Amino acid sequence: MFFYKWFRKLNQNFKTILITIFIVIFFIILLQTIFAIIRNNRDSLLEGQIDLQNAQITNETIENDNETQNTEISNNNFSKNINIDSKSEETLEKFLTYCNNSQINEAYEMISNNCKKNVFPTIEDFTNNYIKVIFTEKKTAKLEKSMYGNQIYKISYYADLLSNGGYQQSNLIEDYIYFSEENNETKINVNRFLYTQEINKNAEVNSIYINIIKKDVYIDYEVYQIQVTNRATKPILLNSGEEKESVVIQDENKINYPSNINDQSIEKLLLQPNQTKILTIQFSKIYNEERSDISFIQFSDIVVNYEQYIQGEAKKTETIDIAF
Repeated sequence: MFFYKWFRKLNQNFKTILITIFIVIFFIILLQTIFAIIRNNRDSLLEGQIDLQNAQITNETIENDNETQNTEISNNNFSKNINIDSKSEETLEKFLTYCNNSQINEAYEMISNNCKKNVFPTIEDFTNNYIKVIFTEKKTAKLEKSMYGNQIYKISYYADLLSNGGYQQSNLIEDYIYFSEENNETKINVNRFLYTQEINKNAEVNSIYINIIKKDVYIDYEVYQIQVTNRATKPILLNSGEEKESVVIQDENKINYPSNINDQSIEKLLLQPNQTKILTIQFSKIYNEERSDISFIQFSDIVVNYEQYIQGEAKKTETIDIAF
């Protein structure tokens, strides 16, 4: 009896039950499809990430391989990622060895004569201002290209490279190296000094004779040695100090570089009749390999009536240009 009632009830609701079954089956298929799409997208994404990581690893490997190929270590004194000639490399290696071993006399002899004259006139100057500043302990150096030109190298000194686990900014001291030749020997210029250039160009106007003897070139500035002779019968003042850029040098691109003439005392710039003085004037010219040629130097505020000028009269000036 129970079975008959149940069958009769099922028969009465068969259509509804069938529709319900189809709806359930449809949603099951729909969910399976959605899950399959999500799973496929996830797998594709993972594969893309893996490919990207592999590509990054490959690039890093190539870069590291290139860096390894371009970097050479010589006796653990210095590393380089640039090409320099073997003679300069050997010179630098020997210099660093001497500095690290406190062989100061030997290291000093490797400094160029011009660098000695302008930066380290005595071995005591070299000891106090270079060895005791940089080589307080054994150092490893890294040689790199510099922004100033192909012949100038940036050198970074690091303390105890191995125990510190690599180059560290905290123990870094930077300098610049410039190699020059003297008597068929490669010499080193350090402490931002580059070279000395003989000039010997002169001009004379109204009995005022100026000869530009030479210039000493540093990375940050240039220093000119200038001979001035007053051949007039009255005293002259080379610069009154009233003009901001009364003494300048100009390069081939017509760019002016000011001097420190206004910082010099009147006693240095005052010349009596028939008096000659050797002046040292610094110009604010950062070294640039593409703009290294100077066309001329100009003195535009030479006071020729000095005695009347100091009495309150208007100054009379002369301008002298010396072409290089």
